[in-house]
Amino acid sequence: MNEHLRALLTSNALIDRVVFSERLEHQFRDAAGREIGTASVSAGMKQLYAMAFLWALKDLMDDDLPIVMDSPLARLDREHQERLISDYFPKLARQVILLPTNSELDRARYELLRPHVYRQYRLTIGATGDETRCVEQDMYVGAQP
Repeated sequence: MNEHLRALLTSNALIDRVVFSERLEHQFRDAAGREIGTASVSAGMKQLYAMAFLWALKDLMDDDLPIVMDSPLARLDREHQERLISDYFPKLARQVILLPTNSELDRARYELLRPHVYRQYRLTIGATGDETRCVEQDMYVGAQP
């Protein structure tokens, strides 16, 4: 778990590691081993912790199950987004389904991810809001394969 967390965090991160109690409650710790209160941890760092936890669980499984993530880059700064795109998503599972918004995945970050993309779909909500259409379409029309 902590190996994956360190792989996702930048070197100046507040969190050094996570420890778990016998009841599987987690505590964030700094490099000196002091507990960091959950309120002191940003939403982006909590998201990275959740992704590292998912990665660790995936390592424990015998099956290579698909992973689905909604808004995977929303709370993260550019550096962490690029690290996830280049180092995390391609290694997480054989099939990773990402549901980013167009504001999360700009053209530059899309091009980092593109070599790992097999198919792309655009989801649109109907006028009444009670249906979603799914159309195979490049995220950026005219993008080079």
